[in-house]
Amino acid sequence: MTTRIFGTIKDSQNILTKRFNLGLATIVEPEVLIDGNHPLERCWEVTSALDK
Repeated sequence: MTTRIFGTIKDSQNILTKRFNLGLATIVEPEVLIDGNHPLERCWEVTSALDK
């Protein structure tokens, strides 16, 4: 995966953590689209990375 994608995910995690610490909870459900010209293995790779 590209660093840009991981950076964006990490930035979002940091923002959500700060909001949670202020007593604000946000429900987030990551969605990896299976449409497109990428293989199913790529979907699994991205989904697995989000679960860490």
